[in-house]
Amino acid sequence: MNTALHQDIVWCLQALSQDAAQQRQLYPDYVHLADELVLDFDEALSVAGRDILERNPDLAALDDLIDSKSGPSENWTDEALEDSAFWREIRARARNALANRDLPVAMPGTPPSGMHYVEGNVGWRDRLVAWLRRKT
Repeated sequence: MNTALHQDIVWCLQALSQDAAQQRQLYPDYVHLADELVLDFDEALSVAGRDILERNPDLAALDDLIDSKSGPSENWTDEALEDSAFWREIRARARNALANRDLPVAMPGTPPSGMHYVEGNVGWRDRLVAWLRRKT
């Protein structure tokens, strides 16, 4: 497994590893938190190059878990972020990926350079389209 990761991936793993209350501190109040967490992770993977997943099976497994629940679902609500098995598994895998590289499971510092947010209530179709564009 490759141990060196792009700083944006480390930031996202640290953000994903936190509990919901800490995750809320990382983002503006107007964003849909669950979506932003996984979209930022996806963006960080894209910046690093998609071969990052081939070289890091633990990141690929985390990405696959997220992809398995994409689209409109109860997994993307604030309630799910608080106490769903899906989000507990995301947090566990993110912590594992950090531990595999001797990186701290801590609140991340400065956010990734590519972060951008849309203010307002963006529908799930718009979020799905944005996510699909990032995947291609």
